[in-house]
Amino acid sequence: MSGKRGYITVRCLSPRREGNFEIVVLDADNQTVFQGKTAWDGTAAFHVCSPGEHRIRVRAKDWLSPMAATKWLFFYPDRFYTVYFLFNFFLLKPGFTMATFRLTDQNYGGLPIQKGDIQLCRVPM
Repeated sequence: MSGKRGYITVRCLSPRREGNFEIVVLDADNQTVFQGKTAWDGTAAFHVCSPGEHRIRVRAKDWLSPMAATKWLFFYPDRFYTVYFLFNFFLLKPGFTMATFRLTDQNYGGLPIQKGDIQLCRVPM
């Protein structure tokens, strides 16, 4: 490995100016090589210590969609990378309620169907 140390910059783009994202980076052996949060501008940077495949997982803490995103990338320790994650507002905003229906068998009225929950929500048209 050369004496140079590269780094990875993660940029989370969202409709909000300030970022509030949690980042976890795992190497090919599933070992955590970075864990942290983005700065106010939705960015985080860390050094590339070993070559190989890495998994970057970003999780939004607010009502953004997707709630989490994962990318698999191959990194070299002497290069510089920028990885983008795009987030948007979630369809359901705080304050909306969801209706839950419980399904039962018509022949056995008191017996609920296992894993038979259906959740409905209003989608703006």
